[in-house]
Amino acid sequence: METSLLVWVCFSKVSVRCIPLQGAVTRFRGMFAFVLWDRREERVFAARDRLGIKPLHYYTDDKRFVFGSEIKAILACPEVPKSLRADAAFDYFHFMYVPGPKTIFKGIHKFRPGHILALKKGSLVEKEYWDISFAETQQLSEAQWCRRIITNLPNSWTCAWSATCRWALF
Repeated sequence: METSLLVWVCFSKVSVRCIPLQGAVTRFRGMFAFVLWDRREERVFAARDRLGIKPLHYYTDDKRFVFGSEIKAILACPEVPKSLRADAAFDYFHFMYVPGPKTIFKGIHKFRPGHILALKKGSLVEKEYWDISFAETQQLSEAQWCRRIITNLPNSWTCAWSATCRWALF
C-alpha cells in the first residue's frame, strides 16, 4: 500500500473511531515523514520514521508553520528569517555536522526520528513514540539466535517485496 494512502486511511478512518493517529503511527513500518492538517480540529500533526531515514525540517512562529524535506524549501519562504546560529556553527566545526534537533539556521529545526508533533493554536508539542533499546532482554545461545533470525527473516523479505519496489538488494 502506498504510504500516502495508508496515512489517509489511518487519519480519516482509524483516528476518528478508536485509535488516535499517534497510536496508529506506532504500527507503521518502513521509512516515512509526513505532515497533516486536520481542518476539523485546526491542528497540524507530523510524524517521522523510527530511524529518521526520511528527513523533515520545520520552522514555526506565531503566524506560520513551514516544513520541508530540505532546509532550502523552508528558506524559500520569504517570511522565514535566514540568520545563522553561532552554537550550530561551532557544532559543525567540532563534530563535522549539526546534531539534531538544531540546524545551522535560527528557528529551523530537524524533526527527530521516532517522534510525532502536534501544533494547535500556537502550542507545539513534540513527543517520542519510539526509541531503540539495547537492553539484553533474553539470554539465548548462538544456535537459538540463529533459529530466531532464520524464522523472522522471511517476514522481513515479505514486507520489503510487498512495497512499491519490485526488487531489493541486501
